[in-house]
Amino acid sequence: MASVPESKTIGTNILLKKNKLLVAGNFPTPVGSMIFALSLFALGFLIPLVIFLIVFQPKMKKLENEIAAFLKEEYNL
Repeated sequence: MASVPESKTIGTNILLKKNKLLVAGNFPTPVGSMIFALSLFALGFLIPLVIFLIVFQPKMKKLENEIAAFLKEEYNL
């Protein structure tokens, strides 16, 4: 497993399986993950989820696609 942070709030994990390469967006720091989890408990489920989907999800998806395209090009996966 490898982690690729773009910034302090956006990053990806690269997971290697037998014949697969999985690129998953995430928060690159444990503090970022903890803040998101605590906001789920403090503010309820809906508000943090909407904020995540509007603010973070598009950036994570863009980074996932860039990393996947690079790895496919470089390693012919």
